[in-house]
Amino acid sequence: MGNMKIVTGKGCYSSFHNIDTTSYCIGNCTYCYGFLHNKNPNVKVKTCNTKSLDRQWYKLQSSHNIIRVGKFTDPGYEQTEFRKLIDWMQSNNIRPVVVTKMPTTQNICIDKITKLNGVYQVTIGYDHLEPGMMDCGYTNLFRVEIAGRHIAAGYNVVFRLVREVTEPAGSWTRKFIDDFRDRILLTPLRFHKKDLISKVSANINNYTHHKGFYRANYIHNDYNNLATCFDNGKSSMCGMCLLK
Repeated sequence: MGNMKIVTGKGCYSSFHNIDTTSYCIGNCTYCYGFLHNKNPNVKVKTCNTKSLDRQWYKLQSSHNIIRVGKFTDPGYEQTEFRKLIDWMQSNNIRPVVVTKMPTTQNICIDKITKLNGVYQVTIGYDHLEPGMMDCGYTNLFRVEIAGRHIAAGYNVVFRLVREVTEPAGSWTRKFIDDFRDRILLTPLRFHKKDLISKVSANINNYTHHKGFYRANYIHNDYNNLATCFDNGKSSMCGMCLLK
């Protein structure tokens, strides 16, 4: 079990830095931007060594005080280490961008993230491709329910809607966008292998291989009126609109 490390160049959205809370993700999803997870990952929780983090942060001397936090964030047995990390970020006035498919039902960390002007992102994906998530009860409906409670409580919670975007959105997706229009970051799927595209009923002709991934050539106009910025298949997501 190693210490948490601040990695540069791995952060997404408006972050230049990333910290993973575990050595693997326990979700067991069959997709994660096209990469296949080990079906039985040996999850190892990383230690939140605040002295080590202090040294790393001081060495970076970064004026960009946003860090993305990912990989199996906050549920279950490693919640203590996750809370320590959020407390360390609070002591250094660092804004967290926390990404999770397993949203916590507790408000304590969400409250701290919001007070730090950070954002808590709950991923909405393909349940039929996520047997591990389904087994844990973290279906899309459950994630929406938990995130909805936090939103109603006034916390800065948004949804990261992971979709195959070259075809029209289904009725559930359209209603979901209408219900949370100002709280959605649309994240088009990127596929590492061609055969994965068929698993979401997408047409290979709608994708172009670019820098190691198959990316959408265009985004269907169902999504054009989203208030937040998103990846159009050619540019990077800034995500600044998600940070208050």
